[in-house]
Amino acid sequence: MTCEWAERVSAYFDGEISDERKNDVQEHLKTCSECARYIERLRALESLRKNSVQEEVSQEQWDSCWQEIKQETTRRILKRRHVHFIRNLAILGAIAATVLIALTVWAVFKYEPSLQCTGVAEIGGVEILDYGAEYTPMVMETENATIIMVIDSGEEETKR
Repeated sequence: MTCEWAERVSAYFDGEISDERKNDVQEHLKTCSECARYIERLRALESLRKNSVQEEVSQEQWDSCWQEIKQETTRRILKRRHVHFIRNLAILGAIAATVLIALTVWAVFKYEPSLQCTGVAEIGGVEILDYGAEYTPMVMETENATIIMVIDSGEEETKR
């Protein structure tokens, strides 16, 4: 309702205004069709309410209703627990996979020999590094690339 008298008309219908204001609202209802329709709708609703048959609900009906509510609530709680269990299981699986990957990476790189450089020689742009008897890396730098070759003690060349 858009009329500024809407609150007063509602209070008039509920019997919540003084006699002086009641006369003002009655005069307004004669000139405002929107408020007059509103009062008619309120009267129709009040008539429906008064004429409606209210059925008594037995204790058995109440008990049955509450039992259904309890069953539905229990079902929903168990469903949520199942969902949480599956989600937690997935999280534990992801953690276990991460730990397994970390352990695998650690195990692979744990046994890599530690190389210590003991001497350096440079011959015509080729730098020879001495890492003891096991490996001899050779580094050759050009304008476009750096080439590193590792020669093991058995004289086999391996590119890294």
